[in-house]
Formats: sequence, C-alpha cells, structure tokens
Amino acid sequence: MKVRITKKCSSLIEEYNLDRTKIIKQLDECSLEEGNLIIGYNEGFHYTLFVKKSKDNIVLYHIEKAIKFVSMDNSDLFT
Repeated sequence: MKVRITKKCSSLIEEYNLDRTKIIKQLDECSLEEGNLIIGYNEGFHYTLFVKKSKDNIVLYHIEKAIKFVSMDNSDLFT
C-alpha cells in the first residue's frame, strides 16, 4: 500500500512538529476500509488524521489539532 501526503499536510506536520515517519507507519499498518476515514494519531491524542483510502493508495489530506483539551475526573461514574 502506498501512503501519500498532500502538500498542505506536509506543512501542517512541520507546523505541529509531528513525526512524518510515524504517521506513514501508522497509516501503512492500519487495516482500513476504502473511503474517507478519520483516525486518531497514535503519538498524540490532540491530533486527528483525515485519510482517503482507495484500492492501492492511502492519502493523508488533512490534520486537525484539538483547540482545547481538558482532563476530567470521571471516577464518580463508576461508583
């Protein structure tokens, strides 16, 4: 499977200081259905990868960074 990254995503990878090699490896190792997909980035939960998969290609066409992340204590839900 060939993983391609758009120019826009290349600049976002640099802007967000993400590891291009790890992104390619993650997408290459995933067993994905064909079509448009949204995947969480394994190395940083603040990032979402937008991917389009066809028969022989996986194209990363957008990366979204979470605007705000707030850690919550949900321990009361389990009592």
